Amino acid sequence: MQVAAQWLNLRLQLIGLTMLAGVAGLALLQHHFDAIEAGLVGLVISYALTVTSFLNGVVTSLTEAEQEMVSVERIHGYLMAEQGERKEGALPPPFGWITHGSIRFCNVYLRYQDHNPYALRRVDFEVGAAEKVGIVGRTGAGKSSIFVALFRLVELSRGKVLVDEVDVSKLSLKKLRSSLAIVTQEPFLFTGTIRENLDPCGDSVDSQVWQAVEACHLGPLVHSLGGLEGKLEEAGKGMSAGERQLFCLARALLCRTKVVCIDEGTSQLDAETDEHIQQVIRSVFRNKTVLIIAHRVQTVRDCDSPVTTHYNIPLHYYYFNPVTPHTRLHHSDLDLLAPVTTSTPRLHHPASTTVTLTF
Repeated sequence: MQVAAQWLNLRLQLIGLTMLAGVAGLALLQHHFDAIEAGLVGLVISYALTVTSFLNGVVTSLTEAEQEMVSVERIHGYLMAEQGERKEGALPPPFGWITHGSIRFCNVYLRYQDHNPYALRRVDFEVGAAEKVGIVGRTGAGKSSIFVALFRLVELSRGKVLVDEVDVSKLSLKKLRSSLAIVTQEPFLFTGTIRENLDPCGDSVDSQVWQAVEACHLGPLVHSLGGLEGKLEEAGKGMSAGERQLFCLARALLCRTKVVCIDEGTSQLDAETDEHIQQVIRSVFRNKTVLIIAHRVQTVRDCDSPVTTHYNIPLHYYYFNPVTPHTRLHHSDLDLLAPVTTSTPRLHHPASTTVTLTF
């Protein structure tokens, strides 16, 4: 990129020098024949000296305009594209849904395009109400595809997903997604007040927002920024990665949903900050069902049930035997798993049982 810029700058200077030489030659000829005065010759040459910078500005403006037009073309393409067919449910959920937060995957198959292999296949498990389940695996193992199926970002090829025994495919997307909370790997913060970032729809009063702020240990930071009306810069510029993630946790808490999904929310944090985030999750979401996607087993060591995923492997059901309550998990623990012959995996087991699924 720098080489191309230097090449362009050299060519523009040569063009400017050529134009300057031509103007100077014509001015000298005019002066030789007494057509113009010497002062006017100097003025013409001084104006000709600015040609190079003018050419630089023209080329830069044209280049930036071309780059910006890419975004315009992309937006135009989205506007003109035909909306794909989507199975939109219209079944009204029971009053107060979601009340418990149980989740059940029933023989789920999912792939992103018809010619692609299945990202999920024969996935069949159940998460009990208010359980904390960790999903661990390498990149491409299908961890995020579980959330894709739950939020219906892609329709299932086969099977169904039930939340509180309600088939999510029967619900409208607006109702389904507004009933679930998610914390993404990259914290999403936008330019605006703290209140707007924590409660974009304005569904909570100030006292509720402050409760969420204090629960996520953000009180001192929010006070230092000027309270709820303090301004945040785009992407939370000026804050640490851990502080940005705590803001996202507070936003999820204000959603007042029974199901919270955390997609590698601490993968970019150091071990100490990761531990602090996990303590916040255990305290503020103790009465909610929490699904946590992670690369590191340590991140989900306090979950009720860890789930490990392996790419393109049929579903198996494993357990630790024996495991005492509150056992801390390590990478080496995954080698101690033993298969179980039961045909219906369930993730809400006694405290002495730890479960993993591979698919």
